[in-house]
Amino acid sequence: MQPMPNTIWFAKLKDSPKYIIVKNSSKRVLNNYVFSTGFMGLEADEYIINYLYLLILSDNFNNQKDASSTGATMMGINNDILYSIKVPNITKDEARSFGKDIDNFIETINRLQEKNYILKSIKKNLLSKYFD
Repeated sequence: MQPMPNTIWFAKLKDSPKYIIVKNSSKRVLNNYVFSTGFMGLEADEYIINYLYLLILSDNFNNQKDASSTGATMMGINNDILYSIKVPNITKDEARSFGKDIDNFIETINRLQEKNYILKSIKKNLLSKYFD
């Protein structure tokens, strides 16, 4: 469950909206994290991963994931269920082209998430000086 560049990760559990995209620029994630076995990861080339990221963020994907989840107490999906989820039938070239078009947006999201992490760390550090 080691994050690698050009991977996306999503929670297998039903009704668990957790999504992570790992790019070459995701240094903090690449150097400091190992993901739980509750996540499922997909790997693809640099631009196709952007397309897949938006695909797993879609309501259509999540509705199918949640509807197909199995189990008694912790409902979720496995590899067989993942393979049965219906997705748009597009070519690699179409997925790559779309992913290339949105690459700047994905990189902006990653930069803003990193800035948010830094701001939260600063806030926690400042508050700890007053409440510890």
